[in-house]
Parts: sequence; C-alpha cells; structure tokens
Amino acid sequence: MLAITTLHSWSYAEDLKFSEFEQKIWTLVSDKTVTEQQVYSELQGLNLELSNMQPNEQALFLMHECRIAIRATQQPNPQVLKKLQNLNRYEIYKYDSAALIKCKQYQEYLNSESDKIFLLEYEAFYKLNESDTPLLKMWLAYDFANIAMDAGYTDEAINAIGLSIEIAEANNLQEWVSESLGILALLQSDIKQTSLALLTINRAIELSRNADNIKILQLRQGFILKEANQFNDALAVYNNIINKENDYYADAYITAALNISAIYQSIGKNNENLKLTEKILTIIDPAKDPYSWHQANILRAFALLTTGQYDAANQLFYQSQLWFERNHWLVYLVPKIEEWAKLLEQSNLYKPAYYALTDASNLKHRLNIQKRQRDALLNNARLESEQHKRALLELSEEHKKANILLEKQQNEHNLIITIVIITITMALFILTVYLRLRNAHRLLAVKSHQLDYESKHDPLTKVYNRRYFEQFIRTKYNDDNIDALFLLIDIDHFKNVNDTYGHQIGDLVLEIVSKRISNRVKNNDKVIRWGGEEFLVYIENPDNKVNCIKLIERLLNEIYNTPIELKDNQLYVTISIGFGVYQMINQTQIDQVLNQIDEYLYKAKTQGRNQAVGNLGRLEINDESFITLKTSNATS
Repeated sequence: MLAITTLHSWSYAEDLKFSEFEQKIWTLVSDKTVTEQQVYSELQGLNLELSNMQPNEQALFLMHECRIAIRATQQPNPQVLKKLQNLNRYEIYKYDSAALIKCKQYQEYLNSESDKIFLLEYEAFYKLNESDTPLLKMWLAYDFANIAMDAGYTDEAINAIGLSIEIAEANNLQEWVSESLGILALLQSDIKQTSLALLTINRAIELSRNADNIKILQLRQGFILKEANQFNDALAVYNNIINKENDYYADAYITAALNISAIYQSIGKNNENLKLTEKILTIIDPAKDPYSWHQANILRAFALLTTGQYDAANQLFYQSQLWFERNHWLVYLVPKIEEWAKLLEQSNLYKPAYYALTDASNLKHRLNIQKRQRDALLNNARLESEQHKRALLELSEEHKKANILLEKQQNEHNLIITIVIITITMALFILTVYLRLRNAHRLLAVKSHQLDYESKHDPLTKVYNRRYFEQFIRTKYNDDNIDALFLLIDIDHFKNVNDTYGHQIGDLVLEIVSKRISNRVKNNDKVIRWGGEEFLVYIENPDNKVNCIKLIERLLNEIYNTPIELKDNQLYVTISIGFGVYQMINQTQIDQVLNQIDEYLYKAKTQGRNQAVGNLGRLEINDESFITLKTSNATS
C-alpha cells in the first residue's frame, strides 16, 4: 500500500472495508455490462428498503440514485434531492451531508456555464465525516482529486487520491487502484517528481486489466515523459498507441497525435509537424470536440509560423485564442500565448510579439484575480465544514456524558434504602450536576474564544486571515478621516523553496517571514495571510511619506539580510512589495486598491524582485509619482 497522508483522519485500515450493503451498491454501479437506465431501475427498486437502511447507507444509496438519475434523464431530480435533505433529521447530517452537496453538483453539470461545480466538489469532499461509508469516501475522494488537479490545487489533490487508493486497496479493487494511481502519477509529474511519477504510472499499467483504461494510462505515461523533455521515449509511447488504434477518430488517437505535434514543435521537426497538424484537423469534428479542434489549430499555427507562413498562422492562432478566452480555458491558453510570443520574436516579428505578451500578461492578471476569489470562497467553505465537524463532535461528547450521568443516577436509585439516604444522594447529585454545569459553561466559554480566534487567524502563521480582513475593512468605509497604507508582500521564488527543500521548510519560511513582518509594524496595524506566499499589511493613518519609506526599506533589508537557519545550512529569501496610500470609501474602491497594489507587486516582480513599487501620493500634495525601493536603500 502506498504511504500517503490524507487530509482526513479516517480511523484504521479495517474501518475502510466495505459492508455487505456497500458491496451490493458497488456491484450494481460498477457493472459495465448493463445500461445506466437498467442501473437506475434497480436503484429505484431499492427505495422500498430505504427506511431499513442506516443513515450513512441512505446517504450512499441516494447519492448514486441522484447521479444515475441525472445521467440517464439529463434532467434535475428534485425527489432524490428532497430525500437527501431529509437526512438532516439525523444528528450526523445536521449540517447537510456530503452526499447532498454531491447531488447538487451533479445537477450543476447540466448547466454548461456553471461556475459552482468545483466549489461544490470541494465542499462535498470536506463535508465527509467518520460516519460516512468507505465507498462514499472513496468515490468523492477520486472525483475531488480529478477536479482539484485540473484547477491547480495539487497538494489537496494528492491527499484526496491517497485516500481513494487506500480504500480501494483495502477492498481489493484492482482497477480502481490502477485508475487512481494514474491520477497520482500526473500529480507527481506536476510537482517535478518525474522518476516517481514514471514508477507510479508503470505500476498502474501493470495492475490494469481493462483495455480502455490501459490506453488512458499509456497516454498519461507519454504526457509525463513529454513534460520531462524525454521526447524520444514519449514519441515511442504515442506512436505505439497510434499504430494499435484502428479508428482515426478515436479519442486516444487524437490525443496521441496532438501530443506528437507538440513534441515535433519542441524538437524542430517542422515539415513533419505541418503534415501531422493538417491530418489532425481533417480528423477532428469541431462541432463534437471543439476543445481538441482548437488545440490542433494552435499547434498548426505554431507549425506554420515556424516555417515562415505568418499570415496563415496568425489567422488560425487568433481564431482559437478567442475561443479559449470565451470558454474560460485561461490555464491552457496563457502558456500557449507566451509560446506564440516567443516564436514571433524568433521570427523577428517584434510588434506582434509585444502584443502577444501584453495579452498573456492581461490574461494572467485575470487568472490571479479569479484564483484569489476562488481561494477565498474555498477557505470559507472549508472553515465552515471544520466548524460543523467540531460542533458534531462536541454534541456527541455531550450525549455520551449525559448517558453516563443517567446510568449513574439509575444505579444510585437502586441502592437507596431509606428516605435519609435518598435525600443525601439527591443532594449530592444536585451538587454534582451544578458543578458539572458550571464547568461545562467554563469550557464552552473557552471553546467559543478558541473558535473565534481560529475563524480570524491563519492556522500556520497565526496572522489574520482574509475572512477577518473583509469583515474589518467594512467598518472603515465612508470615514473621511482615514487614510491607509496597504502593502502587498510576496515571497520571491517560493515554489523553488518548496521544490528544493520540501513543504515543511516552505511552511517554516512562511512562519518566519510573517513574524518578521509583524515585528516591524505596530500592534494596531493588521498583517493578513492573503493566500499562498502573499501577505497584506494594513496601516491606518500613516505618519508621513518618510516613515512609510523607512518601514518598507526595513522590511526589504531585514528579509534580505537575515538568513533562515536550517539544520545544515542557511536559507536566504527575498520579498517583493506593491504598496500605496488610499482613502477608505466602499467595497468597489477597496477592490480597486487591491488590484492597484497587485499591479505594483507585479511590476516589482518584473523589474527583478527583491524590491518595492508603489505610490505614496496622498501623503504629499501634488505628488503622484511612482516609487521604487530596493535593499540598497536607494529610492527613485
């Protein structure tokens, strides 16, 4: 079994075994020889047994009924949703079940433009609790890992797929283990663990007995090799798939051909790439598979540009760029535009290259804004889920105490012989209850204070979190007497720290940098963990321009000049800062402020990092000039 730490604490391995009921559901929903309509009919027949099922069995059963019903009818199913909502009458599902959230997500898939699918997947996974069945946990963990991987949440996806593998291995589900290992291999490749990723994908292929699954795993093997620049090995894998695939129109053939084109582009096989991309575009039906068709268009544009056919290449690329923008595939599009700009520059087409880089920068900025918004929503969802779990745990403990107290009371009554003994026993009992209630009130107050602190602070660095800042800043709106200095601080090359030293050292760097920032500001100033390696500092009514500059220079110099002591060596890190002084007005103005200092931060990054860029114009009349501060203490 792979040693993978999961996000949840799921008891012991023996608790991951399927019950007889779960085996029955698994056999039904995993049978590839029957249609979805037949599975739906079988599930509807089991509705007669619903009242005899345990609450967690009902949740599992209704989640699959919801899934199959929507897939079979392509229509929402309010009846199943209502049954899942009725699970709220059970204590373990007091705050909505993971199965209910998952059913809502299945309904969202009917809306092709929905932006709620990932958020609902995230919420469903984190709503799982220890009472849920292993089969439900395995199913939701696998789904969450897939969608989290596509959204760039690699660490969380690795933890989720680890849970999927652990449960599948405990129940000897060889094909499910194989598919999950295929996802894990892609995630390992994403964090540059290429050797481990290749071992994982080879193990997945060895385990699989399903021809379609093996084909998918081989495509992923080729992708991992391509991403590691092992082009000859990748071509061997893709050509093997193409040579075995009799149907040119099959997904596997098209995917392999698209990846071969990308490799041809990388190794300079321009004539071969022209022929291949021309063939691919004749195979793909743009109405049925517009994503692959526009991918092929971009690859064709690269091939044409490389062979000097700029006009034809530009027309193809621009057409597909617009499609990817309209359909919000920015994660794929941005690196392709950057690659396009590089090819234009190599062809001495400097003006189009400049425009392409401008497009890439603007789209990247949109991606950053979307990611910050999504991070805020997900953090709130996770916090709410954790609070619900804590509340359920406390409620369970209170019930246990109440049962123990009741049992003790009954035993004491059985031992009462005389009225005097009854009176004394009741007096002692009342006193005990009073003391316990007083202690319970004290513990409740402590717990309430702890939950309040956790809801406002980042668990790693102990500085404030975004949720607290959003509540705090509303109290400052429309106050004409308040100017505020905002600093948006980003740790330079933080991904390299994680890749080189591991996430444990990365967390240590975040803790130390946040402490150094906090030590440099006053007690009433606010330091906020803004996301990942970013911190936001809010300073109300700063003294003057000179003091602001001194503070920023101190932050730059202290981080730059003071190494972080590791076990065997010292680690030097630097920061980049975007800053500005603004007046508090309303939410729209705050959004503009954050976007402005984010642009200043981006400018500091592009100018070489380890510096600060911003505007302190509000502190001096008629001064709207930009300021750049560096560790040399020089200003410009």
